[in-house]
Amino acid sequence: MKVSLGNILPLQEATISIQLVQKIKVTAGAYQFKLPLAFYPNYAKHGVKDKNAFKYDFSYKLTIKSHKKLSFLSIPPNSSVEKVDEESGQNVTVTCTEPSRSLNLFYKTGDMKYPQLTMAKHKDFPDEVAVCASFVPNFEPPAP
Repeated sequence: MKVSLGNILPLQEATISIQLVQKIKVTAGAYQFKLPLAFYPNYAKHGVKDKNAFKYDFSYKLTIKSHKKLSFLSIPPNSSVEKVDEESGQNVTVTCTEPSRSLNLFYKTGDMKYPQLTMAKHKDFPDEVAVCASFVPNFEPPAP
């Protein structure tokens, strides 16, 4: 993804908002969201050596919309949990105004240990069904 922004005069401001939807990996027994480093501004690759030459603010607001209640949440440094849906425990918003170079967020739900079968229909495609199946491997030896 490449974003080019031009015609901005000195001291003018511009706000760029991007929505990213991606498949979540399971790492070390938890769902992992990783923001690609390509989304962070990097003027060094354009020949700028002085880091103070271009001042900018970079922040993020990340919302987890889970189908089940979250049982674990690990957020990156300098981040905070802004909003939690207390009743269901399914929706959480994490914000950060001073992100570090790595954005790794991990969370778990109570049903991660069990196989899941999810299906969805769309009104525009009445004869088609989307299905997602998950299988959970078990590495424990069977009890004697």
